[in-house]
Amino acid sequence: MRTLGQLLPPPVHAWFARTVYGARFFQAIVSNMPGPNHPMTMAGAQMAAVYPILPLAPGAPLAVGALGWDGTLFVGISADPALLDDADALGEAIRAVLDELGKAAPVRAAPVRAAGRPARRAAELS
Repeated sequence: MRTLGQLLPPPVHAWFARTVYGARFFQAIVSNMPGPNHPMTMAGAQMAAVYPILPLAPGAPLAVGALGWDGTLFVGISADPALLDDADALGEAIRAVLDELGKAAPVRAAPVRAAGRPARRAAELS
C-alpha cells in the first residue's frame, strides 16, 4: 500500500482513500502503533501515559488503537453509540482478555534496552 500510495498523484490517492475507507469495506478499524521504549517528556514534564485515539470511518462503528509505550500497552476505543450498543462492555471484555493472557503464560522476549537503562526482560515491564 505504501508503494502504491507513493506512485499515485495526491488527487487519485485522496479519491482512493475516500472510496475504500468506509462501511462497505470496514466494520471496524484496528491499529497497533509502536511507541518508544523509553520515557518521554513534554515541556520538561515526564509523560505518565498516552492514549491512542483513532477516528471512526463513515459507517464503521468501532476503532481500537493499541500503543506500546515504555513497556506498557495502552488501548483506546472509539465507538459510535448509534451503531455500537455497549462500548463499555467491549472495553471491559478487552481488559478481561488482556488480564487472562497476562496470567496464562509468562512473556518470553528478547531483552529491551532503553537509553541510559540496563536491559530488562519484557515480562519485567509494567
